[in-house]
Amino acid sequence: MRTQCELLGVSRSSLDYVPVAEAAENVQIKRLLDEIYLRDPCLGSRRLVTVLERDHGLAVNRKRLQRLRREMGIGKDARHFVEYCHISISFSAS
Repeated sequence: MRTQCELLGVSRSSLDYVPVAEAAENVQIKRLLDEIYLRDPCLGSRRLVTVLERDHGLAVNRKRLQRLRREMGIGKDARHFVEYCHISISFSAS
């Protein structure tokens, strides 16, 4: 086995590696994140924690949400949020 791996240029430890399937809870959270993102793409991770807990009864860590969003490719461009989510507020003297 050692010589075969050396000839192929593959490490022996990588032969026994079996990838673990994604947890069902992560799949559910990703589905909810996708739905929420389509409705309001301007929500950050802190607000998403509140929305998921309030509306869906899920207690999710903020850093976990950030990781899942990064895996999904959601909200990775900060300039998009500045341009798209900018709210103009006008102050009038009364």
